[in-house]
Amino acid sequence: MEGFFIFIPMSKILIIGRGLAGATLSLQMLNQNIEHHIIDDPNASASSKIAAGLINPIVLKRLKLVHEAELFLSSAIKFYENNSSLHQYLGTLPLKHVMASTGEQNDWEVKRGLLPYSHILGEQAVNTLAHLTAPLGLGVLPKIHRLNTEAYLDYHKAIYTVSEPILNQNIRHDTLTTLKTQYSKIIICNGHLASSLYPQFQSMLSPTRGELLTIHTKDLPEDTIYHASIFILPLGNQLFKIGATYHWDHLNDRPTDDAKNQLIKKLEKIFTGSYKITNHQAGVRPTVKDRKPILGKIEQGVYSFNGLGSRGALMAPLLAEQLLQFILNNNPLNPLYDIKRFTND
Repeated sequence: MEGFFIFIPMSKILIIGRGLAGATLSLQMLNQNIEHHIIDDPNASASSKIAAGLINPIVLKRLKLVHEAELFLSSAIKFYENNSSLHQYLGTLPLKHVMASTGEQNDWEVKRGLLPYSHILGEQAVNTLAHLTAPLGLGVLPKIHRLNTEAYLDYHKAIYTVSEPILNQNIRHDTLTTLKTQYSKIIICNGHLASSLYPQFQSMLSPTRGELLTIHTKDLPEDTIYHASIFILPLGNQLFKIGATYHWDHLNDRPTDDAKNQLIKKLEKIFTGSYKITNHQAGVRPTVKDRKPILGKIEQGVYSFNGLGSRGALMAPLLAEQLLQFILNNNPLNPLYDIKRFTND
């Protein structure tokens, strides 16, 4: 393919894909003055651009902490806040979870008395919002960070392209064969599309199509995230992101009426105010079958940084640094995330 047959020093590292994983890996490399190139097809997948960007260490559906939650959280906040330019894309809001049962209320009270849950879970509160249906009250998370993923990706593109262009290409397996002769190391970060480069990813990934709505309403506060079977995320200017769905079919970025109707039904179950839909988006998450990221060596000179799923904003900073330490210094990877758990190498 034109553009690939130029002289490139073999010490160069190539990142394929520039979603949350690829962009964060690139920023970590820029911080360490590690030269690298990026190839990305901006039309291939929109999941990172439309992601909610919540840096939430707890799975509210099951009231269970993400594995190594505190480590991921502290690393993510340090990464975003210590960079003065990135800090502007990080916001903090309380999250109020709509209680669905007395069992959930009891579980909340038990867990918020235990470490490390007590660092995250706040008290339960009576609902005072006129247009919110929450007869059993709300569980409050006083401080949840949110990354503006679209602005974050735009920022990375702007600072990276100061010195290097981003090659906008759709990589195929035959293209990868050529690239392996030009780069000393290649890191695959292109989400569910990794299966088109290495078929073995099909046995690791269970991609899910997620769809979101953006609504305009005057009947919701703009200083709080609400969560039930969906989240309601304020964007400013009386706009709110509503999501998300999980579908294992039609793995593309085209919104569907079925998902739209599902989101409307879930929204109107807890929200009785007036609203107008202003946008409807879809993207495919690179969900892994065991719900853990895929890091490590695929073959000689080729590595994976993939499968962050819906928690990319939380996990990407720490895992990017760990992968770099593995590639450059041969530091061991956490076996829970190592691709070897699938390949048995």
